[in-house]
Amino acid sequence: MKRLNLILCLLLSVLLVACSGGGPGTVDAGPVPGLNPAPAPPAPGPNPNAGADPGNSLQAALNLATPPGPPANPPPLVPGSPRGQQRDVGAQYNLSAGWNVLSFPMARITAAAGFRYQLYGYSQGNFFAVDPVNNPQAVDTRLAYFAYADSASTVTVQGDSNDGQVNSLPLNQGWNLIGCPSESQLLFSAMSVSQLGVTRTLAEVAGLSQTSGDVWLSNAIYGLSPDGQLISEDITFPGALPPFSARWVFAFSDCELNLNVVAPVPPPVLTGLSASAANAGQTLVLSGNGLATLQTGYLTLGGIPVSPTAIVSWSDTRIELIVPDDARTGPVVVFVNRYPSNPVMLNVGLGGTGTAQMTGLVRSVAGVPLAGAQVAVDTGQATLTAADGTFSLSGIPAGEHLIFAQALGFKRGVGLITFAAGDSRSLLVELSPLQGGGSSGGSGSEQSRGVLFVTGVPWFTGGERYYVSRIDVQEYGNYSNRWNNTWFQDNGDTEYTLRCDGAYIGRSYTMRITWKSAASGDEEVGLFYRTLYQDGQTERFFNP
Repeated sequence: MKRLNLILCLLLSVLLVACSGGGPGTVDAGPVPGLNPAPAPPAPGPNPNAGADPGNSLQAALNLATPPGPPANPPPLVPGSPRGQQRDVGAQYNLSAGWNVLSFPMARITAAAGFRYQLYGYSQGNFFAVDPVNNPQAVDTRLAYFAYADSASTVTVQGDSNDGQVNSLPLNQGWNLIGCPSESQLLFSAMSVSQLGVTRTLAEVAGLSQTSGDVWLSNAIYGLSPDGQLISEDITFPGALPPFSARWVFAFSDCELNLNVVAPVPPPVLTGLSASAANAGQTLVLSGNGLATLQTGYLTLGGIPVSPTAIVSWSDTRIELIVPDDARTGPVVVFVNRYPSNPVMLNVGLGGTGTAQMTGLVRSVAGVPLAGAQVAVDTGQATLTAADGTFSLSGIPAGEHLIFAQALGFKRGVGLITFAAGDSRSLLVELSPLQGGGSSGGSGSEQSRGVLFVTGVPWFTGGERYYVSRIDVQEYGNYSNRWNNTWFQDNGDTEYTLRCDGAYIGRSYTMRITWKSAASGDEEVGLFYRTLYQDGQTERFFNP
């Protein structure tokens, strides 16, 4: 039986302010103090607790005063003895006095002990109470919960190990507090979102504003650092949802977030397209592995679902289709039971190729093939290795690119390769195991660091002037190495520069620049990829 015995000293401390007097939010009797939501960040916005409609813009989504804080009065448990039996997963939590946020890395809870108060979840703008001791089956492990403790104490839960199913979690319009129902981290790249029978990747439906129906949820998700600071992540960047973590997710409309605990066996992998450019009405052949069948599979071109009527044939290794009239340039993605494959770019309505292909093998330094390792290019193209450690990527633009390879328990590998148009390169990657408990991203201590300057320049279009409102920079594949800044005012023709200290030389960086119109409030976003070749390098961008 597989067992998990994890101790969490402090999950996510919530900074709260006690009320005084007998007004709203106070408790007339009992040991629990009344509590108010945490202080608001500098940029004000509508209060989510008031049920206000956040509107259709990033300004509303990201400038909310704060995600909801816990309720004022947690009711005690219903008297009774713990029920349920111990199963093959156990977790122990060290709670601090006051409010804590708990997430349960298991499929379901069968028994809990040590809790004095009910847990609080959040749904559709309201808190709801769950008794984990006397009614453990009511705890939904896809969610995270507020837990109150009078003083520092220890609680334990027992449950079933997650069986690897796809956990589809309904997201309601507004704020949602989600957890991680898995004993291992859940990659953002393995998640998808479904709405009205359509499934797409996070990169396709998470965005900065809801200017069109294609954006279903905000790309920024929020958590709390161990010292209680509100932090945010971009779910369209490489990253993961770790076990025990809790995140606030803002949905512009009702949808389902598909948390794929374990990939299908084998996972869907696209190895190539018959052409990197095609016109509507042309035949396109997709090659790959683990593509399943038309009954369990699903296909998008540039984020647009492909109707089954356009599918000529579908097998586990080959899909033939007629490019639909509404197809647009973008990634080709195959979903198997809502689990997405690696994206492969397709240019629609464009001729020519100018691309290359890369195949290879990822193994340990001991010569053992590594299945499920991620191989990525600095263009954003990525794939997972098959059971024998092999991989294939096509449609790589000609030129010089950084190649990344990483696997759980191993140091990340990075290499610089030059591709010529029509090239077919073979690559052997050997990864060293981690020592001393480091991260799969590697420490980077073997490489030199420098300063990278990213500058945004104001620009005009359609009679409107757009100024730089935000710059985000992240090392590709390493979420911990990132920089950002926001400018809230238009200062004429001022160029804004973000200084990125400690950037690794020789690595690739993703740069997201947001321009905003002072007149209309509209935003334009540009996404760029650059390699840092020398200390003090400056990259300037004029428009998206």
